[in-house]
Amino acid sequence: MTFKTATKISSFTSIMSKINSTILKLNQNDKFQGYIGLGYSNSLWMWNDGTPLSPETNWAPQQPSRNESILCAAAGIKLFDADWNWKWNDLKCDRILPVFCEID
Repeated sequence: MTFKTATKISSFTSIMSKINSTILKLNQNDKFQGYIGLGYSNSLWMWNDGTPLSPETNWAPQQPSRNESILCAAAGIKLFDADWNWKWNDLKCDRILPVFCEID
């Protein structure tokens, strides 16, 4: 999934916020994350289609971390932390997480 416009970011956040409690209940955790189609390569964040990250972003506070070994991005929620609701964070690509996809 790619988020190249503010409208798409807003739509995703709105849809996912409506099911926050269901996701956290099913996950039985205080946090849920899923990969988005964003990766770090050659000192640039790029979408999986090769498009560079535009100024339209949805990074969580203090994200991305600027750690050169962290090459993937996820969107997620944290219980009791509204600043993270469906915001993006960078993380190592070796984590087993669901992947957010879209169908045209």
